Amino acid sequence: TRRMNAVLHEAAMESGGVSADYKVLCDESGEIKVDEFVTSPPVPEFSFIVAAARRAGFTDPNVDYVIYYDGNFPGICGVAELRDDDRLSENNRNNSGGYGVTYEDCWFSRTPMHENGHTQGAVQAGAPNEDGTGHCTEQFDIMCYPSSNRVCPDLQAFDCGYDTYFDAAPEPGEWLSNHWNIGSRLNRYIAFGDAVTQQARKPKKKRRPPKRR
Repeated sequence: TRRMNAVLHEAAMESGGVSADYKVLCDESGEIKVDEFVTSPPVPEFSFIVAAARRAGFTDPNVDYVIYYDGNFPGICGVAELRDDDRLSENNRNNSGGYGVTYEDCWFSRTPMHENGHTQGAVQAGAPNEDGTGHCTEQFDIMCYPSSNRVCPDLQAFDCGYDTYFDAAPEPGEWLSNHWNIGSRLNRYIAFGDAVTQQARKPKKKRRPPKRR
């Protein structure tokens, strides 16, 4: 979760010159709070896991639940809810609670951030570089599949180019300036800092593939 937060913060700084942190529940010592529940029967399908979470009391309609499942589902790293709603509004359906599951073999990959991206609304149909399945086409991007076009060389990029699902400071006329944007301050699940001065602000980086030798 801390690695996810570091990638998020970097994306926010590069796209808009602001700090960003996931809002998480902490325990009494100030550490990220981790609860447990048991699936019964132990079926790894997404619907069974969500049903077990609900039975255990994890039903807050304003919380995104990041679930690390202690087991595997052959051929699948994770599953999450994604709502088809591209309105740039605090009432966007993705701005309410959801569930994302990451299976054991993928706990320490980019999968948790990928599934959490879905629960927050990435990737919406009609967004630049979206592929029609809730993902993008830039390969090395948190929300893209590796089989898509190679555009972004960084495996840990959160929205390569900052034009598909996350931009902390979209320019007027960009798709994310008037459609659902995880980088918008309307997103209840991210805490954004103040923008730095224009002189100190870092320019947006359009990630490009490395030159071939």
